[in-house]
Amino acid sequence: MRNRTMIGVGIVLAIIMFPVLAAANPGISVAPSEYDFEEVEVGSSASMQIEVSNSWWGNLTIASVEIIQDGSDFTLVNPPPAGTVVTPGSFLTFGVDFSPNAEGLVEGTVKLIWTNGEAGTSYVELTGTGIPGSGPLTIEDILAFFDAGVEAGTIEGKGPACSRNAHLKIFKFKLLMVAFFIDKGWDKGACKLLWHAYARSDGQDCPKDWIKGQAVGTLNDMILQLLSDMGCM
Repeated sequence: MRNRTMIGVGIVLAIIMFPVLAAANPGISVAPSEYDFEEVEVGSSASMQIEVSNSWWGNLTIASVEIIQDGSDFTLVNPPPAGTVVTPGSFLTFGVDFSPNAEGLVEGTVKLIWTNGEAGTSYVELTGTGIPGSGPLTIEDILAFFDAGVEAGTIEGKGPACSRNAHLKIFKFKLLMVAFFIDKGWDKGACKLLWHAYARSDGQDCPKDWIKGQAVGTLNDMILQLLSDMGCM
């Protein structure tokens, strides 16, 4: 008799507790719950993926997915349309892009409304920071890098002591002439001068090199990049 009573009590408790357990475990998992895109240049973008999975025994239906944010820095990529069903044991994914329109911290939220017999809402908190865009490399960037290297001692004149300062000045004059030619639209002449400057700093320890130092390798890479961007190669 006692065993029957205990079984009966257990059944009653299970019936009472079932709605509580169902509410506590709705069978939906949205991951991640928060995401930081960190620093992204203005004019560029970064992406992430959100996974929605169903571990319950019934179908999970997506009612809506939206971005809550003042502005358009965050955008949904291939979100599930309203009425999409996630069957038991399956999952779906969609993306979010972050394309900062200005510098500074940006915050937003993905709001996902779903039903599986009960209605519910899940959120993914988004953050990201817009930073200044570097933009395409310019001859002005190379000149600024050259001046900073000379001041820091990581770019030096090469050759006899009496010629080193002169070689630095001649090399910078070449770069200034490149800037002048580009400004005038004389790209062919600018390419020729830029190639000549590179030949005097190519790091091959040529006796005809005009400059040396720790920063010369990076300077050479910048010159080659500009040559490529200008179509000189």
